[in-house]
Amino acid sequence: MIKKLLIVLILILGIGTKLTYDFFPIKYYNEIVRVSKLENVDIHIILSMIKVESNYREKIVSPKGAVGLMQIMPATAEWILKKNGLNPKNYSLYNAEDNIFIGTIYFKYLSEKFDGDLEKIMAAYNGGLVRVNNNTWKNIPETNKYVKKINLCLKVYQYKLPIYEKIRGM
Repeated sequence: MIKKLLIVLILILGIGTKLTYDFFPIKYYNEIVRVSKLENVDIHIILSMIKVESNYREKIVSPKGAVGLMQIMPATAEWILKKNGLNPKNYSLYNAEDNIFIGTIYFKYLSEKFDGDLEKIMAAYNGGLVRVNNNTWKNIPETNKYVKKINLCLKVYQYKLPIYEKIRGM
């Protein structure tokens, strides 16, 4: 709650642009726009997921083995690619564009599965489908924190992206 109030105050005071630029970067813009349009997924969500998952670190690997910008488990990547009729050997989780594509098609799958319920989609992306299906994700502090971070970042990127695009004449 305090973080939300702080962000609102920052935005109201007019220093939000500088702070959001520093703490909420927009990197891989062209790749994210291309994939978001291709898969009909809200660009703000993908920006928020990348921010929360990896803070835009392309080659990062989590202690659990999740890889890249969108922190995708290799088994999940292989499964979602095959489900979409694609050959996993043609993609690398260490390649930014591939990682964004794989993470986005997995997000889209979850979105369809949970009828667009962003809270459940994000909980499943972070904590797994089983935990959302049996409603135990709410008992996992890490997943609850993740969902809250996504929602916060979503608000910031909804504020920031139009400014970014206007400045760049997009």
